Amino acid sequence: MLKVGLTGGIGSGKTTVASIFKELGIPVFESDTMAKQLYFEPSVKKQIINAIGHEAYLSETELNKEYLKRIFHKKEWLQKVQQIIHPATRQAYSTWHAKQMAPYTLNEAAIIFETGGQAQFDATIVVTAPKLIRIERVKNRDNVSEDEVKARMQNQWPEKRKIKQADFVVINDGKNDLQNQVSTIHNALQVRVLKRFN
Repeated sequence: MLKVGLTGGIGSGKTTVASIFKELGIPVFESDTMAKQLYFEPSVKKQIINAIGHEAYLSETELNKEYLKRIFHKKEWLQKVQQIIHPATRQAYSTWHAKQMAPYTLNEAAIIFETGGQAQFDATIVVTAPKLIRIERVKNRDNVSEDEVKARMQNQWPEKRKIKQADFVVINDGKNDLQNQVSTIHNALQVRVLKRFN
């Protein structure tokens, strides 16, 4: 069973693409959802508090989102949090992956290349979309300003850099058919599985 990473810049449409893979019977691990849960794991929580303070938490079950938003503007804080959350998330994915029954599993994650996470995958897929479209999607989805979206974008690699390192690329610009692109990648990955394990 292969491990496949699915990533792309904020607003590129990773979740939409992941849902198409799910329809094809591929198990999808949502790293961002898992990361939010891991903030409350005792060992992780202790590390977060040591790194950026008690203010990161409003209560035992709630993060201080306003406080954490500032992380996007403080590179040093962001790196500290990433160094705690990303290894924990990677471990959670490996444990989950081992329990699945499929030719491959998909790990949907906002950041893969930026943290060297591609080393754990047999293949990577990048979802790409024009910057203006991505900004509009995030503004509408998260009800945030254009400046906030751009601040988040600055913490991710430019799409061109990701595309150079990816095994597969999905263009999500509203013009290219997503279903066809995903089917092509799915077929190619199944061929890789057969070659690997036969």
